[in-house]
Amino acid sequence: MKTFVLSLFLFLPVLIWGQAQHELKLGILSSLDKQPRLIYEYNNGSNLGFEFHVGYFDRFLYINKADTVGIINDFEAFTQNFLALGASMKFYIEPNAKGAGAFLGVHLRNEIKVSEEKGFDETFLEVYGEAPPSEADDLFSIGAIVGYKWLIAGHWIIEPQFAYSRNLIRSVNTKEYIATITLSLGYRF
Repeated sequence: MKTFVLSLFLFLPVLIWGQAQHELKLGILSSLDKQPRLIYEYNNGSNLGFEFHVGYFDRFLYINKADTVGIINDFEAFTQNFLALGASMKFYIEPNAKGAGAFLGVHLRNEIKVSEEKGFDETFLEVYGEAPPSEADDLFSIGAIVGYKWLIAGHWIIEPQFAYSRNLIRSVNTKEYIATITLSLGYRF
């Protein structure tokens, strides 16, 4: 085991920096929506790119409190915080694109609840007379992506992307199909 770790440590610079392109991007559109996302893409000079991303965001649960006539006059919001992890494999359509231009691909996204504001279960029980559904709030989706990457001055990146995916975890609190539009700005090393 020690030999393996030592070999990996010694050859890691060759594996990482040898003829490869590395990109670090920030999901701007998602950041404006208070869902910051940091993206790393690896491309070995061919038409295939491998992307990994991590993000953090809030989701709100609302409980409607109706008055005696049944008119909703009060909402109480409870915050849930999620960590989003994802991976994508992109195929750049243009020959000799070297990680730029139009692309198609597949992606995975996992959203894991890391915290929840206290008091939701008690308020739900008080308003509706029953415990809230115990189904998962987490999300695991797989889908397709399409987009275009502009490479400016050999290093700067502008990349709009559209993703459509299906949530594989069935839950009341999450959607079955998810469409996302992302705009990323970044730098290629």
